Amino acid sequence: MKKYWREGEPFVWATGVALGMTLLIAATLIVVVLVNGLGVFWPSDVAMARLHSGQTVIGEIIKREPTASGEGERIQFKIGNRDLYGLDFRWIDEADIAAMDYPDEITVIEREEYGNFYGTLVRVQTPAEEFARAPLAEPLEKLLAQVEKEEKPLVRSGEELGRLNRAMEKLRRQELKLVYQGVDEADSRLVELRQQQALLREDFEQIVTQQGQKAAELTRYKIVVADAGGQEKEIEASHIVRFYQPNALSWLDKSPVSYTHLTLPTKRIV
Repeated sequence: MKKYWREGEPFVWATGVALGMTLLIAATLIVVVLVNGLGVFWPSDVAMARLHSGQTVIGEIIKREPTASGEGERIQFKIGNRDLYGLDFRWIDEADIAAMDYPDEITVIEREEYGNFYGTLVRVQTPAEEFARAPLAEPLEKLLAQVEKEEKPLVRSGEELGRLNRAMEKLRRQELKLVYQGVDEADSRLVELRQQQALLREDFEQIVTQQGQKAAELTRYKIVVADAGGQEKEIEASHIVRFYQPNALSWLDKSPVSYTHLTLPTKRIV
């Protein structure tokens, strides 16, 4: 027995058990992160619930829990459309739901502002033409691709504005240094710095004007959507991050490999 303890056999086994538990905890943590994290990139089906009151609600089912009375359950819907409703989520008692289904035409539109919009496509409008007959997913994809192309010059001009702004700031600091040193206002160095600043400022204002004109042109690319109650909402295409119709997507379509077809426009820099 003394030899057993002297050779440290119990500590070897204890270390092995501790290592096994550590690996198990780490593996469990990885699984939890994957299950909860990958769900963000997986398009959830969107339900349409018709209530006994006659109202219709569209949204993703987030969770269920027993009602306060303990009779039945209540369902939390992510209804989005914050600019219309003022809230993103809504609880509805299951007993208040007359029917619930998952229509293929329900569209999720991810926006730069106000979060997701849940509803149906009504019209797709471009400066040249208008599409008002279903299916509208393909015209919308083409519209967003065109907007992405139109936004690229705005991105480049934004970068140019940054360069001009840095150049003007550098000249301004040089001017302040000369003024601090007491250089006369008629000094050639000071005059030249101010002339350079004026030229850069002129270029800066010209680019800003061009950006404004281009941004105004982009507002002519837009879509009209309708919420569950039929209320129509106009959305500028340049504000759309991407769109998809989750109920019409197969399991393979929802996978990250196939999910790349969802449009992700270039962001505008003004």
